[in-house]
Amino acid sequence: MAFVRYDFPGRNFLRISQFIPVVLPGVVFGISLLVLAYNFKIKTGYILTILATSTWNVTYGTLIIASRLEKFDYAIEEAALDLGANNIRALWRVTIPFLAPAIIVAWLYTFINSFNDFNTTIFVIGDHVTFPIFMFSNMRSTLTPEINAISAMLALPLILIGLINNIIQRKARVK
Repeated sequence: MAFVRYDFPGRNFLRISQFIPVVLPGVVFGISLLVLAYNFKIKTGYILTILATSTWNVTYGTLIIASRLEKFDYAIEEAALDLGANNIRALWRVTIPFLAPAIIVAWLYTFINSFNDFNTTIFVIGDHVTFPIFMFSNMRSTLTPEINAISAMLALPLILIGLINNIIQRKARVK
């Protein structure tokens, strides 16, 4: 929220620096994290993988939420404050409900995108196996019915979300 709402020294630098994971290829990002982990004596594994995936995906989530926040009318929040709400109550009753669709979309996008983070994960996971690496190693040898079933199970919630969104938009147009 601070990126959108407040003007402070270094704001533009921080906004630009958050795009670094987006413009770097996953291979370069993975190798650089591996070198960083080696220099700081951090073992490869799940913790480093979570750190890498989080660093990669926070950028997307921030961009989605910031784009919604730029459309926010701060007069509504000021009205809540004028009517006696404190800052926390105004945040929870006005700002968060306005941001809820963006927060949900950001969560869904980053969750789905974490499956796509194969190039980075392969470098920082070590000898552990994550789901994308498991899928890749199984698809390399043969395409089994299990891989097809898992792929369908991953696609089904996305299709359902798309259909529900379509129904909601049609009902909104009718009103």
